[in-house]
Amino acid sequence: MKQKKITSFIKLGKWGAIIAFLGTLFSGPIAMGLVYLVQPQPEWKSVSVYVSNFHPVQTVPFYFGFLLLGGSITMMASIFLISKDKGKPLLGLIFTTIGCAMIFFNYFLQNTVVPALVWNYVPENGPILAFLTMSNPLSFSWAVEMWGYGFLGVGTWFAASFFSISKLEKTAKILYIVNGILSVAGALVTAYDLRWVLNIPGLISYGLWNILYVVLIIYFYKVLIQRERNLKSK
Repeated sequence: MKQKKITSFIKLGKWGAIIAFLGTLFSGPIAMGLVYLVQPQPEWKSVSVYVSNFHPVQTVPFYFGFLLLGGSITMMASIFLISKDKGKPLLGLIFTTIGCAMIFFNYFLQNTVVPALVWNYVPENGPILAFLTMSNPLSFSWAVEMWGYGFLGVGTWFAASFFSISKLEKTAKILYIVNGILSVAGALVTAYDLRWVLNIPGLISYGLWNILYVVLIIYFYKVLIQRERNLKSK
């Protein structure tokens, strides 16, 4: 592969990392903090309670979530394009794309369909709203979300083969594998008990995953910088 092409693929990966970093940061702690300050939802009790406490700011995390997903796919695409042995990176890209497609669909429901049902609420649509809103821990959307991230985790697990034997890349490889294990475990726990996602263990898991994914992105970015420097020194 020509050096110029590799450099362009590295730049693609760096942009993907930046977008994913901003998406993770803003869709997680920053946007959730904003929601908490402006209009948080109380613990799920009924559709009527949900509707009476709904505010457009509650959809903000999902918009930034699109950046997280788009950046993640771009990172995986760059890994596939840079890799000489493309088997596992291709599987990583495929599973990441599947997972992101599921989560994209869910975020579309949360920022478009759910608000529309709230603004035009009639009791007859209550069961549909309960089925879709992520304020309900037993909703269809939580199942889609957690399994989507499970597939995304399988993607990072396969993509770990991209990293080489340097100290920096070994650490990145471990982070990619750990993310895969935790994400798949989260999906399996969800299959066993969907309600756990909004309980204390689920919320702690959510916070830890955000921290892990931010660190993973930073290390990926550092690896790309290192590889770019190595190319320029040749």
